[in-house]
Amino acid sequence: MPRKIFLLTGKREVPFLEQFILARQPAIEVISATNRNEFQSIILNDLNDTRLLCFCSGVLVPKAVLNRLNLEPYNIHPGSPNYPGICPEAFAVAKGAKKFGATAHAITEKIDEGEIVATNSFSVPKNTDRLALASLAYSAAVELFATVASFAIENDGKMLDQVRNGRATQTVRQITTHY
Repeated sequence: MPRKIFLLTGKREVPFLEQFILARQPAIEVISATNRNEFQSIILNDLNDTRLLCFCSGVLVPKAVLNRLNLEPYNIHPGSPNYPGICPEAFAVAKGAKKFGATAHAITEKIDEGEIVATNSFSVPKNTDRLALASLAYSAAVELFATVASFAIENDGKMLDQVRNGRATQTVRQITTHY
């Protein structure tokens, strides 16, 4: 089990995500950063036994930091794997997507190139506009954060290894039955 969870997220999310983690594991230390400057000051600390969880953050994690983490870091964000990049909901609406959601993947040196460890998808309601779809996808990302964080605070291993070993699957509904 990690000693610390390092949250990289927005200011409005910090209190809720910290509360979620501490409610499940009160002994764990939670460190948060909401911007690049805070991130830069925290990464000077010891990162051993620290699990980095990024949630809807635009801060890029440099390779040097990734190399110092001994526990696989995860990025959770709105947007299905088939709509990567910025503003995925706009592309989904423009293409008339029937399904959309949120993705969790390992963080690697290249943006959005890490292996996907979990997804949370939903059927897109008829006549959904971009803002409504973005809101639904954000809600799906919050649910996905709960799944990934529950795994991360209890396990030192890689989430994808758990998926491959049959102890979990790649959907939120099935993973949450295990964690």
